[in-house]
Amino acid sequence: MSESREPAARHARVKTYIIVVSLIWTALAGSSFLYNLRQHRKGIREMARSEARSSINKDLAYHRWASGHGGVYVTVTGKTPPNPYLSNIRERDIGTPSRRPLTLINPEYMTRQVHELSLAQYGFRGHITSLKPIRPGNAPDPWEAEALRAFEQGKTEVSSVETIEREPYLRLMLPFAAESHCLMCHAAQGYKEGDIRGGISVSVPLAPFQAASGGHMRSEIAGHCLLWLLGLAGIGAGGSRILKQIRERDRSEEALREAHQRLAFHIQRLPMGYVVWGDDFRVREWNPTAEKIFGWTAAEAVGKHSYDLIVPPKAQSPVDRAWAKLLDGEEMVQSVTANLRKGGKEITCEWFHVPLRGADGSVIGILSTVHDITEKARLEKQLQTAQRMETVGTLAGGIAHDFNNALTGILGFSQLLRLRMAGDPKAAGDLDEVMRCAERAATLTRQLLTFARRQVIEPVNLDLNAAVNDLMKLIGKVTGESIEKRAILAKGLPTVRADRAQLEQVLMNLVLNARDAMPGGGVLSVETEDVTFDESYIDRYPYVKAGRYAALVVSDTGIGMDEKTRERVFEPFFTTKAPDKGTGLGLAMVYGIVKQHDGFIHLYSEPGMGTTFKVYFPAVQAAPDAAAERREAPLRGGNETVLLAEDEETIRTLAERILKEYGYTVLTARNGEEAIEVFRRNKGISLAVLDVVMPRIGGKEAYEAMRAENPELKVIFTSGYSADAVHESFVIEPGLQFLPKPYTPTILARKVREALDA
Repeated sequence: MSESREPAARHARVKTYIIVVSLIWTALAGSSFLYNLRQHRKGIREMARSEARSSINKDLAYHRWASGHGGVYVTVTGKTPPNPYLSNIRERDIGTPSRRPLTLINPEYMTRQVHELSLAQYGFRGHITSLKPIRPGNAPDPWEAEALRAFEQGKTEVSSVETIEREPYLRLMLPFAAESHCLMCHAAQGYKEGDIRGGISVSVPLAPFQAASGGHMRSEIAGHCLLWLLGLAGIGAGGSRILKQIRERDRSEEALREAHQRLAFHIQRLPMGYVVWGDDFRVREWNPTAEKIFGWTAAEAVGKHSYDLIVPPKAQSPVDRAWAKLLDGEEMVQSVTANLRKGGKEITCEWFHVPLRGADGSVIGILSTVHDITEKARLEKQLQTAQRMETVGTLAGGIAHDFNNALTGILGFSQLLRLRMAGDPKAAGDLDEVMRCAERAATLTRQLLTFARRQVIEPVNLDLNAAVNDLMKLIGKVTGESIEKRAILAKGLPTVRADRAQLEQVLMNLVLNARDAMPGGGVLSVETEDVTFDESYIDRYPYVKAGRYAALVVSDTGIGMDEKTRERVFEPFFTTKAPDKGTGLGLAMVYGIVKQHDGFIHLYSEPGMGTTFKVYFPAVQAAPDAAAERREAPLRGGNETVLLAEDEETIRTLAERILKEYGYTVLTARNGEEAIEVFRRNKGISLAVLDVVMPRIGGKEAYEAMRAENPELKVIFTSGYSADAVHESFVIEPGLQFLPKPYTPTILARKVREALDA
């Protein structure tokens, strides 16, 4: 038996002794009570037997007296008619001088009369009987017959407790012998003087005796119960004292056992790995959590050196430094190191080390707790990457906004000047070059806005398979013949809500990157998949929402990427290509487009193993929209009044000149507040062209104030942030127009005409 169970065993033994003693005492008290109960019942029977014996003795005395006188004469009545069994006696019936008839009553007849009186008055049942009765009524019942036969064998008395009419009775029977005067009637039966010719039985009810002794019995019960309870109380008090002494004796053992149990709990159930190292840096203890973290069982780990078990070569120096700090006197050292699981898989672990000291204070070992933070480190790295991307996106969006305002002026005035210099080919050529440079700059700003997720999108319900099929011919032209193209499209692919043009940009950018990764040729695969993510997947990737997705997968067999490249591949202007081979905005655009569509993108790549991009778009419960044909109307002007609100003076001047040249009446304002004042002074305004972000009052607030007075007012919103600033402020209602910057005079004139004609 273990030491931890010794006190409990001792307590159990004492309790068992107490229970046994209590049971013995209960048995003794019960035996005493049963003995007294038996004696009480015996006393009741003795009293009843005494009564019965007295009754029979009286009957015998009366019988003997009557026999000695030859019987008794009584008045003839209905209860005492002449006895037919005495008809042989000549003087059975006589009369008195007054002529009152009398009849002779023999002793048996008299005894029967007395028994009838006793039954009526006392409940005693008397019966005179014989095995050879002259009168049928004197025949014995079975009990009496058995008693009479016993008398013939020499027994002088028979008694027992019997049930009569469901009540207990004490039955007693005594014999009587034939006397000389009895032979007058019974000599003919063969009896001689002294023969046992019958007996008298009496049945005495026990109920009156039991009732009379009930109080005594209750006292007996109460006394025994009190005695039993006092005995139990004494046994309990003695047992309690003994147990208290045992508890006091075991107090130190219990404290030691509890301390051991707490230590065992920490070792065996601690949610962190628990490892004890000897001074030779070999494992001494290894708990179940350590088994789960590293894959080695305690039996496999104990005795092994850490370098041979879980510490890879690159982590040995940090481990040595941690040990050195503990040996130098530090009481706790925390470290994050690379470790190895059984099988060679590398994981990241956080360790907490404290020294184990001997009696002299020297370090005799190390106690370490450890937990696996591989997933935590991965998620932290993802979060840092996402935060860095958001920061870069905010910066890129702000830069693009300012550039778009400047490019609007450059493109606008260049186009106006181009129209005036139509007769000067050299000047016109120079202006064309200026406009081409501005267009390239505008393209860059659009790419930055796309990365920052501030680009306008026109989402439709789209069949991803159809979009991929439409682009496969173009993909074949841009990749060349040295690359094998494969398209694997899933059946039953769900519909996605996406901007078709931007979806095509995603696919083309991924294809071009794959092409550049395979300069010597290879295999390019474009696949679609129907994917559903459950809660278990979300636990691994918290940024993913549960549900059904349509996936676009682009894979190549090219040079692949290392970890550092994978971490930065979506950053704007980051590229591994030569300066003349790319701007570093292609994958940044892909990232922005996917995020703006509420999707996400995963990258899988290893150096020399190729690259796979998996892009996931949320599925929608709708059929794909039919492709709409767009036809541009001929450019024309008008004579309506247009309110132009723009805080940038250059853009305001440019837009005013353009609109006036197309025949419109233009009213200008520098901010939303001025725009409202101008609107209230001029009731004939047909269209308001409002910059979204302006000082004092922005375009949104100004439009709402003007629309409250004229619900039919038409509007065009403009912004260097594209549509995103508008979306952040309010939902664009059907019929409202948006004009992103930079724009050319032609685009502005066409947009104004479309808005007025809508």
